[in-house]
Amino acid sequence: MSNDLNQIKFKAARAIQLVEELEHQLKKAYKQTFQQSESEQWKLFALLFARPGNILTKEQIIPNLDYLHFHSGNNIDFYCIGYHKINEVDQSKKIVVEVDNGSWGYSNLDFNKLRQYFETETRWTYSGRTDLILANYLMKSEEIFVDYSNSLAFNIEKAIACKAIASVEEFFTALSNYPAHSKGEIPTIKVFKKQYIGIGKKVLWNYILSFLPESIINLPEQLNTFMMLDLRKNTT
Repeated sequence: MSNDLNQIKFKAARAIQLVEELEHQLKKAYKQTFQQSESEQWKLFALLFARPGNILTKEQIIPNLDYLHFHSGNNIDFYCIGYHKINEVDQSKKIVVEVDNGSWGYSNLDFNKLRQYFETETRWTYSGRTDLILANYLMKSEEIFVDYSNSLAFNIEKAIACKAIASVEEFFTALSNYPAHSKGEIPTIKVFKKQYIGIGKKVLWNYILSFLPESIINLPEQLNTFMMLDLRKNTT
């Protein structure tokens, strides 16, 4: 019984540690993007739920992580859930990917701790495959504020299957080209907000439509993949 309790305590402590690490990374990225005088500006970040055993992750995401790291720069902050940098202490752990001359590993425990956290904190539910959440954040007085009221959340396999996007590389590259500085505007709204004619649902703005195949622009069943969402938990 004591071992079970210790394991529960360890997992709970690990979840808190992972969230704190993510918050630390957001603060670091924000400071790298904005000067002190440019505070209280919204910035775009992406949470990528991509397990390395998944076919799409193995074939299209992991081979491109190093490229995306350099290409995105300060424009968008990508966070691969469950992945961690391998330091000198844990060199025995399996290397999953090399990014910026550093070795990164993966933990199913960490992946699921953060999955549970975001499923608890938001209305999002993991599909079981490869999911992406786009949201906005800002830093004020050394505190991170995340806005889930104008979010984008979708399954990447589904988006490719219905030909809403051609490939992971193309879609992520386009996101990486989004300018980091968007003073006075909410990034996800600027990039993705658009009204469906007649049904009033929010979808991608012309920025996204510009790199989608022309043949699908007027097909709601495909654009429905990119519907804007209010992922806040306690809203009606």
